Amino acid sequence: MWTMNTKRRSSGPGWPWAGTDVSSRRWALAALCCAITVAAAVSAAPAGDEVELRVTLPAGVPPEVAVAPENGRILLDLPAGSELPLDVAGATGGLLTGARVERRGERLAVELGMGRGTLVHVAYAPGEVVLVFRPIPEPVAAAEPLDFGRESPEEYRLGPEDRIAITVHNQPDLSSKLTLSADGIVSMPLLGEMRATGLSSRQLAARLEAMLGSRFLVDPRVDVQVEAFRSQWVVVAGEVDKPGRISLTGGTRLKEVLGEAGGFRPEAGEEIRISRRGDDGVPVTLEIEREEFERGRVNPVLAHGDIIEVGQAKLVYLQGEVRSAGPQSVRRGLTLMKAISQAGGLTEWADRKNIRILHYDRGRLVDEDVVSLRDIERRKAEDPMLRGDEVVLVRRRFL
Repeated sequence: MWTMNTKRRSSGPGWPWAGTDVSSRRWALAALCCAITVAAAVSAAPAGDEVELRVTLPAGVPPEVAVAPENGRILLDLPAGSELPLDVAGATGGLLTGARVERRGERLAVELGMGRGTLVHVAYAPGEVVLVFRPIPEPVAAAEPLDFGRESPEEYRLGPEDRIAITVHNQPDLSSKLTLSADGIVSMPLLGEMRATGLSSRQLAARLEAMLGSRFLVDPRVDVQVEAFRSQWVVVAGEVDKPGRISLTGGTRLKEVLGEAGGFRPEAGEEIRISRRGDDGVPVTLEIEREEFERGRVNPVLAHGDIIEVGQAKLVYLQGEVRSAGPQSVRRGLTLMKAISQAGGLTEWADRKNIRILHYDRGRLVDEDVVSLRDIERRKAEDPMLRGDEVVLVRRRFL
């Protein structure tokens, strides 16, 4: 709690705005007969990222003011005649939600509701009290989807079961290691319980600095480090060495997760799929070509709950006059000549001029090509690429 006297300010540590005339300050009624004035004489002027709320005090009297921040609100004890805004929320740009004013004899009891801001400083100027607020972004749910392909890493947002280390510089008794509860609550010495879910470590440190500075310490410095990431994760499945759940650490990209999963197995194919639930609840799937990923052209930021699946290599089937007919795994850059070579080559009865390539999609024949292996060998035709789900049919030639 801050208490203030307009005549003199104390230099005592920890209470830079406390009046020295303790006996003259009272929370009880003061012998003042000023009328209550509630007007929009409070101005909110931004100073960088901070917003100032200026409360005008009545002239001609030695008013005493007390400011007491509490969880989710700020209590003011003002002399009657102090001027407060009609629209506190509008005056502070939403950092406060509103004000409730109650007349108690010759005093005003004011309750300010906290919104998106936190109180970081209180100062006295002639005829007014200045409350300085700093905006804190609204907490976002840890599972809020991020855009596929986002280039800017997102800060890690704290959630249930995360373990954090809070260091208050020069105050070892206030430093501690904590684990967020299932409700995302942490309990701090002096400050009690507070919700940390959805805040980054930087935002939590700023909030703790503001709370400690408003009630206990002068210019506190707080650091928050995440020691164990437990609340956000993705699932990796398919053709990787170590499939399973992998924790996110904030701004985690696909390459980091696949690296932690041990990389691709030999049976891995050329497609990587990332599935997540969109804002409207509808599942969204991103398909990534493995070649594009391995060349560093695609490496999206992942979000809590994503499912990453590395598909199995597709197959191409060789039939007819080849020495080792059967399926072959399609590797990057597989062409017709390479596939025939891997099958041991053609038999002496093969029709090298009319090799049929049948293209299937989900079991349905969609296209057919007829190529001449002789023309390919003579560089009169291109060696066609095989993508998978093709049947290469080599017929016997007729004499």
